[in-house]
Amino acid sequence: MSVKLVSINIEGSKHLENRVLPFIKRQDPDVITLQEVFEEDVRRIRELTGMDGIFVPMAHIAQEDTQIPADNDVWGILILSKLPIVDSGFEIYFKYRGRAELPVFISTKNPDQMNRAVAWIKVRDGQEPILFATTHFTWSQKGVTSPLQEEAYRRMEMVLDKLPIDVLTGDFNAPRGKKIFGLLAKRYKDNIPKDLISSIDNDLHKAKDEINLMVDGLFSEKGTVVTQVQIHTGISDHKAISGVITKK
Repeated sequence: MSVKLVSINIEGSKHLENRVLPFIKRQDPDVITLQEVFEEDVRRIRELTGMDGIFVPMAHIAQEDTQIPADNDVWGILILSKLPIVDSGFEIYFKYRGRAELPVFISTKNPDQMNRAVAWIKVRDGQEPILFATTHFTWSQKGVTSPLQEEAYRRMEMVLDKLPIDVLTGDFNAPRGKKIFGLLAKRYKDNIPKDLISSIDNDLHKAKDEINLMVDGLFSEKGTVVTQVQIHTGISDHKAISGVITKK
């Protein structure tokens, strides 16, 4: 069983029509894992891809530099597949101020004002099912490991312990070479080529200074082989990641 995967932090609706959706159509993946997705755009993405799956809201968005759909300001993570889904779910591992309701996220005031969750689907195309999971992890200034990230990771790890994850993707907001990414790389195999130093697309990112941090990940468990890994530019403020997943 081989499954083509694409993972992207799409930055809301900003690049959706002109860059993200055409890219997904060209790639024709079996599974997509997306971060920073507006709930209002989920139907459009489903219709274009012909995929099904699960959307998990994380926050209300209120900021000037993000294109917000007129009727909806909720965004989160989305994982979809065109293969048969035999199981799906999510778990929130960090609630802002411990509250159940969605917080209002304003990056210029408090970039951590967001819930954090793991979403997953188990797909089958043959004998062996594959469980794909994704997250959008807690942010930190300039990629420096923060106490809040450490707390969020401990909580996320309790979720990961319960799931037989084969492939974990996401925007981890924690660069390779730092503590959080290192903990994930001990737990799973890091499949991003070692010669690649950044998953930030500086041509599209809003930051004035160049950022060279590998914060997006493609991890896999033993018995799951990831090949043909590629990093794609010109899609969003984060580079897109693609690969082919095979279960031994």
